Amino acid sequence: MKTSLSAHAVRVGGFFLILYLLCLIWQMWSTDAAVQAFHLTSLKFLFPGFSGFTLASILLGGAWSFVYGFVGSYAFHRFHASCCTPQK
Repeated sequence: MKTSLSAHAVRVGGFFLILYLLCLIWQMWSTDAAVQAFHLTSLKFLFPGFSGFTLASILLGGAWSFVYGFVGSYAFHRFHASCCTPQK
């Protein structure tokens, strides 16, 4: 059974969103100030508009995570169309 290109890209985008949420949970769980500073700096670098751990920034980071996964998967499958088809 062959899935559509966009359906696969949505699944990869969802996976990236789950990874983002796990990163946020890890940051909240950690008590080390250096780890928290590293997470904040990394999130500000990766997600344009991320300013801190406010609700708006967290939602914006989630949207960017999904977009990164979706676009990356879509572009990869455009160049490698037969990567997910069963081989005989």
